[in-house]
Amino acid sequence: MRFSIIFICSALPALASASPTLRLQSRVPDCAATCIQDTNPPAGCSADDNTCLCNSNEYVYMTSNCIEDTCSADESSTGMNELKAVCEDVGVALTLPVPVQKRAPDCATTCIQDTNPPAECSADDNTCLCNSDEFVYMSSNCIQDTCSSDEAEAGINELKATCGRVGVAVKLPVPVQ
Repeated sequence: MRFSIIFICSALPALASASPTLRLQSRVPDCAATCIQDTNPPAGCSADDNTCLCNSNEYVYMTSNCIEDTCSADESSTGMNELKAVCEDVGVALTLPVPVQKRAPDCATTCIQDTNPPAECSADDNTCLCNSDEFVYMSSNCIQDTCSSDEAEAGINELKATCGRVGVAVKLPVPVQ
């Protein structure tokens, strides 16, 4: 009996901090809630620590990737918006690292991963990368040089779509500087 009381008392703070996650999961489509529940928290984060989870690019990337892959377009949009809202509730302004790797052909994925980000951008900051003409130019050139014509078209379309999802309209070809 003593264990039960201690366990219940020690669980109260966790339940209080878990409420944003519970609220999130009740407002999103089932496919998005499943992604949120099934994505393992990274080392150092507990499953009910939304501040830690929202600050983890790994967790946000894996969760958003799952939502994009398993939900319809409407469900995905709802899930992504709610993910952003929950992170904002805990003081984290979330810019979703949108997954290119799942939708692009392997040759395009390799090009994007192998293109060095400009000094002012981190490798997981799609907004910064998409605003960098140099990065977009180098990535798209690599895709066009490396992939077959069908793969290149799919890779370029995914690059444009990825940038569009972070609010950056990419026009190709990018002017050479």
